[in-house]
This record gives sequence, C-alpha cells and structure tokens, in this order.
Amino acid sequence: MMNFTPKKTSEMVFSNNTSRTTIYGILDGELPFSKNGISGLLFYGVYGSGKTTYADIFCNELEIIRGGQQGTANVHSINCGKVTNFSKTIQNCEGCCNWVPLTYSSLVYFIFDEVDNLKLNEQRLLKTFMNRENIVCILTTNYLNRVDDGVRDRYYEIDFNSANDIDYLPRLRQLIVQNNLTPLSDKFLLNLVQKSNGSWRKLANYLSYHCGKKQSFSVVSSENPTVTTQVKKAE
Repeated sequence: MMNFTPKKTSEMVFSNNTSRTTIYGILDGELPFSKNGISGLLFYGVYGSGKTTYADIFCNELEIIRGGQQGTANVHSINCGKVTNFSKTIQNCEGCCNWVPLTYSSLVYFIFDEVDNLKLNEQRLLKTFMNRENIVCILTTNYLNRVDDGVRDRYYEIDFNSANDIDYLPRLRQLIVQNNLTPLSDKFLLNLVQKSNGSWRKLANYLSYHCGKKQSFSVVSSENPTVTTQVKKAE
C-alpha cells in the first residue's frame, strides 16, 4: 500500500525560503520561540497543502528537541469550524495549562485548525490566551486575510501555498522510490505539479495513477490527519 504522507520536516516542501528558514530556525534553537510574545506558528495556504499534517509533525519534533528525550507532544487539537462556544474552549485550554505537563519539555501544545472560522471577538480571546510562555500554538487557515492582525502579530507566518515547481522534484522522486513506483520523467512530474496547484492531495492521486501501480494506496487528509482515504487504481 502506498503512503505519501510526510513523517518529518525534511520531507516537507515549503513554499519559499523564508518559511523554510523560519521552521528550521525554531527547531535549531536559533530563532526565539516561544518568547517575546510570540508563541505560535500560523500556517496559511490552499486546501490540501499539508498544513494540519505538518502541525503535528512540528509539535512532535519540537518536543523531542526541547524535552531532550523521545516522546510525543500530546497535542490538544481544536477544529474552530466546529466549536459552538469558543469562550468555553479557551477556558478548557487554560485548564490544560494549569495541569502538570505531560511532556518532558513542560510545554503544552495546541492546534487551532481553520482559525478563520472564528469571529473577531473569539479571535481576541485567542490573542489573550497567547500571552504565555509555556505553550506552543499552531493555527491553520485557508484565508489569511480573515485572521485578526493582533493574532497574526503573535505568530510566525508559514506559507503553504504552491512552491516553485522544481522544488517538488526531490520529494516526488523520493516517493517513487519508497513506494516502488514506475519512474516518471522530470518533465512529466512538473506537469503533475502544475495541475495540482499546491494540493498534495491531488498530487498524490496524480502520481499514483500515472506511475501505473495497480493496487490500493492511502492519502491522509491534510485538513484532518485522522481521515485516511483508500483509493484503488483501476485496472
């Protein structure tokens, strides 16, 4: 069974060098985080670009680095599109921060998915919640312009829109080898990249189909990593 889902930062294709440098700067400890009023990352970009998938990866990698031992980040995930009482949600998050941390680093990790669904007053509650140094918050959005400026000021912004077409090639070649697929020319792969328009969900389907693998493969939703779609290629 094929699996195109990234497992670590080195398998990600970032939109630009600024975003890539910011991520590695935080993980390497060169960029202050979480300090000086900035305790989060804001992932923005098109649907299917891997924002939610990478949020979990980043939290777990940061926890290993900061905690000094192998362990998970025990991430608290909030789907802002489904929250009916955000004030209560923030109270619950504050309660999590008051517990004895379940991480070696003593950091508490939160993912606020689809944060653009929050109303302005709800985003301000989130902004107030951010005034802590023992938390790491990841926000995702498909609509950056719907996020309050005060919230954005407290986050490093990471662009998940389309990268340069050629930047996808190393990862695509790696996936072909890992999944024992029929090789494709770089020219053909670049054509698939252009058709996907930054969506790894589409790109994974195109890649599997054109590589001619006659078996099922899995595509993990980048918006909800708990959802895996099984696809069987036609004979």
